[in-house]
Amino acid sequence: MRIMKAISNSNYIPSILIGVIAFYIIVGPLALLPTNIAWLGVRFDPNQHYLGWAFFREAPWNFPLGLNPGFGIDISSSIIYSDSIPLIAFLLKPFSKVLPETFQYLGAWLLLCFVLQSLFGWLLASLFTQDKIIRLISAAFFSFSPVLIWRIDQHVALVSHFFILAGLYLCLRKDNKYQFLLWLILIISSALVQFYICTILLALWISDLTARRFTQNSINNIAMIKEFLSIVTLLLIALWISGFFVINSKYSVTNHYGLLRLNLLSLFDSGGWSYLLKDIKDTPIIYEQYKVILGSYYESYGYLGAGGIIMLALSIVIAVKNRMVVVSLLVRYRYLSFCLCLLTAFAISNNVGIGPFNVSFSLPETLNSIASILRASGRFFWPAYYVIFLALIYFPTKFLPRKWALAILTLSLSLQIVDTYPGWGPLRKSYMVQQSSTSPFLKDFLKSSFWDEAGKQYKSVELIPLNADLQWQDNWLLFASYANQNLMTTNAVFLSRTDYEKLNTANRKFDQLISSGSYYPSVLYILDDSKVLAAVKDIDSSKDLFAKIDGFNVIAPNWFKCKKCQAVSQDLLFSKSALTPKRDQAINFLSSPYNSTIYFTSGWVKTKSLETWSIWDKSELTLLLPSEYSNSLTLTVDALISPTHPSQEVQVLLDGVNVVNQSLTKKSMNTIEIPLGAKENAAGLVKIIFKFKNHISPKALGISDDSQALAISIKSGIFNK
Repeated sequence: MRIMKAISNSNYIPSILIGVIAFYIIVGPLALLPTNIAWLGVRFDPNQHYLGWAFFREAPWNFPLGLNPGFGIDISSSIIYSDSIPLIAFLLKPFSKVLPETFQYLGAWLLLCFVLQSLFGWLLASLFTQDKIIRLISAAFFSFSPVLIWRIDQHVALVSHFFILAGLYLCLRKDNKYQFLLWLILIISSALVQFYICTILLALWISDLTARRFTQNSINNIAMIKEFLSIVTLLLIALWISGFFVINSKYSVTNHYGLLRLNLLSLFDSGGWSYLLKDIKDTPIIYEQYKVILGSYYESYGYLGAGGIIMLALSIVIAVKNRMVVVSLLVRYRYLSFCLCLLTAFAISNNVGIGPFNVSFSLPETLNSIASILRASGRFFWPAYYVIFLALIYFPTKFLPRKWALAILTLSLSLQIVDTYPGWGPLRKSYMVQQSSTSPFLKDFLKSSFWDEAGKQYKSVELIPLNADLQWQDNWLLFASYANQNLMTTNAVFLSRTDYEKLNTANRKFDQLISSGSYYPSVLYILDDSKVLAAVKDIDSSKDLFAKIDGFNVIAPNWFKCKKCQAVSQDLLFSKSALTPKRDQAINFLSSPYNSTIYFTSGWVKTKSLETWSIWDKSELTLLLPSEYSNSLTLTVDALISPTHPSQEVQVLLDGVNVVNQSLTKKSMNTIEIPLGAKENAAGLVKIIFKFKNHISPKALGISDDSQALAISIKSGIFNK
């Protein structure tokens, strides 16, 4: 086949060397060492990819083959959802026993991506020129593509842009020999690498299939239908075997379409990766569901580079002068052009961004839900981006004298590489760190010798509770790495999609464990602060250790029954009596222990003045009740008010029941009295939910530059007889 022959042909060796050189310059050689994971640093996504593979290799084969039960336990799914490049994981797992204990292939995959990116950059240029120097420049341009390099620090699997270049090559080449087989190989292999890239390839394949039928007439209707059904069927089988369908399809709907979209100025937005062009500000991403704000639309990155922008201006001038050629190309490749327009429109979304400005319009709910399955819509601009890249090389090559074309392309390439150094330069420095076969940050956070002992005593480490979005799960990376190092299973994971039914079931199981005070003896538990009071209330402290070790709330079942287990300082142990207030005695929420997040369990923030204020529209306060029966709790609170905002409207709920509605009209010394009944006293613990109808930011009131929406700050309290 032509592509395979191309790779083995000595004429293509220079393009392969270009890819190797680009990798060496941008990433460096240490990432290639399979036993070195230090270069992964504390980056969420690369560590997710590595850990997914590390747990997968230790698990027995299951069916579907991609099942990864040790990475997630109750919420585990498939290696596809840790973006661990299943294609390579499947090939290496049979040899797991002979591979080193620490073995990562992400660095080798990055090298392969650069090599194939360069090779297909060469092949694409060969469609319109036989000049080897220009084709080498094309290979280098594609190897130093800013959108390619941008991905290295985030998603290793998404660096596989060579799939897109290969798809474009199949769409643009004149020879259709082996077209069906080549598309099949591309689509199936991309599905086992990264689903977004597979989806892009499906769109390109459909455009090519349509062109072969209706423009080139190289296939008939029956052949077209056969090819379509064959590829779709085999793709579905491959996805099924790899575990793609183990998550209910309803949980693929994120309702985040438009958040991670393409900005219309993305081609000119350096994102800080330029000496010459400044970053163009974008509006922040606000995940209302998870109360998370991200700084910018990182998925909208589509910078052409300074050299690319100069060539774009030149190419536009050349294209205008030769517009009939442009029209002819658009007509010849009309189905591909239409496909690129559709993909770009999807990338822009219904949340149209022009620099820092946004214009949004609503979509039908069903359409929005379907679109949100591919929430990072900005990625669908990549095929159009690379066609633009190719056009920048095409126009000077075809319409300028060779010496002028070479000079312009060489200078533009040099400018491109030098100008983007502020982006890729620091990347290389962060990868060229001292090599290590263990996660270097473990000893920075887990300093106590307790962790080494616990790693020998327990078979699993589990976080309680599990966050609704695992990406924001506190300390998942730390304890997933700890579990991996000690050959334990864990629910400390970060997955691209989560089965929320499983997650909710797991959290209900944890609540039952805590309320019963009975824990699995083979599991080490790490509790969020919000669960500490509930746990300390019912734990059997005669046998189970409950302590704050290195800042983490740890329950180690049967620790005190273990003769070999080391003693833990009494100062670290949680004491129910120390955490329980007394009736008729003031509670000072400004001092320890009551100023901590074990009481302010949800929806609170420390301001610059180090005061604790409610944030957003809902907050939760958790308290243990005194041993004596209490009829009410009186809280003294400050409220964020001003002459233009004279009151804060507060609603208080206990166990979902509204018990107080109050308007706070003073800046300080407001009192809220919350009635308590037999139910709360019997439970021994009360969770107080505050809802705020008119929370507002100090910035909106002209008080300070704080843009967080606040309402109240609790200063003191007292349980009343």
